[in-house]
Amino acid sequence: MLADFFKLNGPSEAIEQVDEEELLKHFHRANHIKNTVYRPDEWPEKLRKASGIAFENVSLSKTRFTRMTFTACTFTDCLFIGCLFEEVEFHNCSFNNCNFYKSNFSRCYINPNSFQFNKAYKKTASNVVVDLFQNLMENSASMKQDEFFVLSDYRFRQWKRAQLDYDFRQNKIGRFQLKWKKFKSFVYEWIAGFGYEPMRFFLFTIVIFMLISCFNYYALRGAISANGAC
Repeated sequence: MLADFFKLNGPSEAIEQVDEEELLKHFHRANHIKNTVYRPDEWPEKLRKASGIAFENVSLSKTRFTRMTFTACTFTDCLFIGCLFEEVEFHNCSFNNCNFYKSNFSRCYINPNSFQFNKAYKKTASNVVVDLFQNLMENSASMKQDEFFVLSDYRFRQWKRAQLDYDFRQNKIGRFQLKWKKFKSFVYEWIAGFGYEPMRFFLFTIVIFMLISCFNYYALRGAISANGAC
């Protein structure tokens, strides 16, 4: 994971800066790139279709990606700060502990479950992840990608709950509000999957009904037995 969510790992002298030509030359001889900053504002035209490339500790910040397809690519500890993705498709790709601060997805195909974050970021960067899933949710809605919309909203609500601790530290909410909002969120997720799992809610309702019925039955039988004994 990135020790500082807004910086690449390692000393600056160990980070190589490349332009478009240097990047193309690199991918002619390797499909793995590490400890690199890509400087240009646009992703190379000749790399509109990228497949099987591993990006590790790479900064692509403030880069514009337009009408491109990434297939089976992995991104680990990468920076996408201020990036713009337009009509980009990601198939079987994964993003692990990557920073998408102020990035934007428009008319893209991307599975929200492609993104994984270390739990430590719930304390230090929850707002960044919340904004990411909100943007993915808006992208999915505009593209009528119902399944991806649900996944984005689910992850958004989970990280929004984590952000409550930050709001509390910033005195935006009080301790009671913190605990109450967290409790409501946990219960809503557990009982109904944030409204997306009605069967879970149905089963929960049946279990509660049966427990109440059993309690009333034994309580009533006990009362009748006690009255009979009198």
